[in-house]
Amino acid sequence: MRAANPSPYDAAVVEHAVMGAARQRMLEGLVHGCKWTASLEAGLITFGGLGEYRVQVIGTWGYADDTFEWAWSNPAAAGWEPSLEVARHARELGRQRDWGLFDRERVAGAWVNPLELAYVCGELHGGLPLHVGGYDGGSFLMLVDIPVDGLKLPFAALSGVLLGFQERTLTQVRPCAERFLERLGYSLERGPTHTDARRHQTGASHIERARLRWCFASGRLDRVELDRIPLPARAALPA
Repeated sequence: MRAANPSPYDAAVVEHAVMGAARQRMLEGLVHGCKWTASLEAGLITFGGLGEYRVQVIGTWGYADDTFEWAWSNPAAAGWEPSLEVARHARELGRQRDWGLFDRERVAGAWVNPLELAYVCGELHGGLPLHVGGYDGGSFLMLVDIPVDGLKLPFAALSGVLLGFQERTLTQVRPCAERFLERLGYSLERGPTHTDARRHQTGASHIERARLRWCFASGRLDRVELDRIPLPARAALPA
C-alpha cells in the first residue's frame, strides 16, 4: 500500500480509478460472448456482432516479471501510431503533473497495478473503458472508444466492482470507494468501520442502500451489503 507516502498520482486514483473499473464492468457486459480482433496499426478493434470501434493501446502487462510497459516504449510501437494518441498524451500529462510513472518506460506491478493505471488513463481521456486482450505471457491494455455512459451499472454489481477494485490497487481503498459512490449520486455517512451510502433516483419506489464494512486494523474492505428500502406509498387524493 502506498498510503505511507502518497504521491500526486494517488489523488487521481481516488478521483477516477473505481469509475474506470465500473466502465470496464459495463463494457464486459456489453461484449460478453463476442469474439474480438484488433489492428493496432489501424487503431481499430472489432467485436463480432457489435461492430468496429477506435482503440488506443496503453501498454502491455508481462506476467512473468509482473511489469507494465508503456505502449510508446514498445519496440513494435513504430507501426502502432494510430493507436498511440492516448499513451503519448498521458506521458505529457504526467510530465505536467509530476507523475513520474507516466514518463517511465516500465513500471513494476509491485508499485502500481497496471489495471489501476489503465483505469486512470481511461478516465482522464473522456471515460474510455478498458479492454484486456490476452496474449501468450501477458496482456494488451486497450481503451475502446465505445459508448458505455448510456448503460446503467446494475445496483447488484456495486459489490463486485468495489471488492474487485481492491485487488487491483495499492492505494487506500476507502477514499476511492467513497468518492466513486459520491460521483454516482449517493449520500454518505461514515463511521470507524463502515460507510453507509444511500441514493434515491427520480421516479423510483425505493432507496438504494449500500453498507461498506471496513476492517479496522487493515483498512481493507471486508464486505458490501446491498438492499433496497421501499418508500411509503402515497395516500390517495380524496375524491
